[in-house]
Amino acid sequence: MALSKEQIKEFKAAEKEAEDSYDYRSLADDIAAAGDKEWAKKIYGKAEEKAAENDDFRGLAKSVYQSLGDQKWSNDLYKKAPLTKEEIKEFKAGEKEAKDSDDFRGIAEYIADTGNKDWAKKVYEKAEKKAKDCYDFYNLASSIHEGLCDEEWTKKNYEKAEKKAEDFSEFIGIANGIAENLANKDWAKKIYLKAEIKAEDIGDFFQLAESLCEKLGDKEWAKKVYKKAEEKAKTFNDYENLVESIRNNLGDEKWLKILKQKSPKELTVCGSQLIVDFSEYSLRDVNSKNKLREVLLEYLPTYNEGDRNSGLLLPPDSVEDSDGNSVELEIKRSGELIPRPKKGKILFVSHYSYDHEIYKVSLHSDEPVTALGKKFDGETYITGYLQGGQELDYTAKDVGEHSGDMSWYLLTHIKTHPFMNDLRGIDCESETDIDEIVDEVFTFLEKGKL
Repeated sequence: MALSKEQIKEFKAAEKEAEDSYDYRSLADDIAAAGDKEWAKKIYGKAEEKAAENDDFRGLAKSVYQSLGDQKWSNDLYKKAPLTKEEIKEFKAGEKEAKDSDDFRGIAEYIADTGNKDWAKKVYEKAEKKAKDCYDFYNLASSIHEGLCDEEWTKKNYEKAEKKAEDFSEFIGIANGIAENLANKDWAKKIYLKAEIKAEDIGDFFQLAESLCEKLGDKEWAKKVYKKAEEKAKTFNDYENLVESIRNNLGDEKWLKILKQKSPKELTVCGSQLIVDFSEYSLRDVNSKNKLREVLLEYLPTYNEGDRNSGLLLPPDSVEDSDGNSVELEIKRSGELIPRPKKGKILFVSHYSYDHEIYKVSLHSDEPVTALGKKFDGETYITGYLQGGQELDYTAKDVGEHSGDMSWYLLTHIKTHPFMNDLRGIDCESETDIDEIVDEVFTFLEKGKL
């Protein structure tokens, strides 16, 4: 495949800027993928000249084989980076500790990356003996293909995976792997058919249609699958994603125009997004300083792994419809964002905000929209939207900017500890920091009823 003038210009500029072995290898990978194997070979040569560490030689050996199919050159490069004593010790320990198929496969992959194919093969065999379900065999097939380039063994594991497959995600994964790694389009097609039968939601049909285009180049079949996705489309986001995917894969402008007309309208709501993380404990777990210390040492490193609520500060910065017109929201306030816990319980609550966050709200009709608001720290935050008595789907675009602040406080059935300093500044390894926070919190717990 001949490179375009733009590609040639881009690659030459990148070659001038390349400094180390990794730079040259990455460039050669891109050139080979673009179709110019001869030029790529020359750049790989420069990467070899710059190679200094074991990782350089091993990474280059892998690229040379995958991009050029040059087994001899690849083997010669691996010989320049033999296993170290530390690596041998580490891999043997990992192999000894391995329990399931994933464990053995992971060790085999590390060994294969060093070029020791014989040892890797023995560990892959152990992984195969431990394999039980579809994902075990599917992952093993892909790994063997990349690590050993053993097409026959790869095929056998895909066959085992197919026999174990039951749902859409399993069939689509196997079909994609066969199309990519074995280039067996006929076999892949049969499994894509099974995936289509198992497809249920719009995401399944999207994924299948895109795979049919990318892996098989079958746009006629993909169009039929996109039709099924269209039947499942409900929200503005559904139609937006459908339009983008069809444009990229089919380029059917007439169909795109119809989809845009069918797409439901949406609201774009911008403002400050509040994130509240909270974890509940029993008061019995914190009724002594020693117990409290244990709870704090557990909570502080994982403060954001408990329950979470969020909302958009009222009034929002702006609310616009699909045509860019300003919209007035009706407001319905109801309850607290973080209700007080039951007697005998305590909540550890942390919160922070993102400025300029954007929410997309899919509309059902032209009726007015009501924002549902809940209170938090004296302010009201939007936690949902209603139209005609129906809840509306909405999604955050995650484009907001962290305000930089993070506060936390304690909440019991009847009492609230005032906001404390940013918990991210507490060093759990520091006895002084932990002693201070234990004393502060325990003083609060000792004062009267909770």
